[in-house]
Amino acid sequence: MDDDEKKFADMDAKIKAAHHAAEPILYQETKAQREERQKDVMKAGASAGIEFAAAILFSTALGVWLDKTFDTMPIFLFTLMFAGMIVAFYNLYRASEDLSVKKTVSQLPSDEEDAKKASVSE
Repeated sequence: MDDDEKKFADMDAKIKAAHHAAEPILYQETKAQREERQKDVMKAGASAGIEFAAAILFSTALGVWLDKTFDTMPIFLFTLMFAGMIVAFYNLYRASEDLSVKKTVSQLPSDEEDAKKASVSE
């Protein structure tokens, strides 16, 4: 039994040393992943904002043009503006759902998890 305990203690020491040696590399990967995630979120937010405005503006412009063409002033304007708002909010909802799914799928470690791992390895 004493020999097995010595082997386990030696193995544990080797694992801790390897973890300590790899820690800077792991931290850099995590930092790069977090920076990439931030860029993705910013791109998605900008895209959602542009889609939101474009859906409302395009549908309103189309409604004004149709009303002028057919001489039915508020009908197409209000109908298409309302439809554009529905589409805009749906696109915003879809974009937020995509972000939440990517967050759970990517499984990036949080600062709390990093702190737990650091306290366990020491």
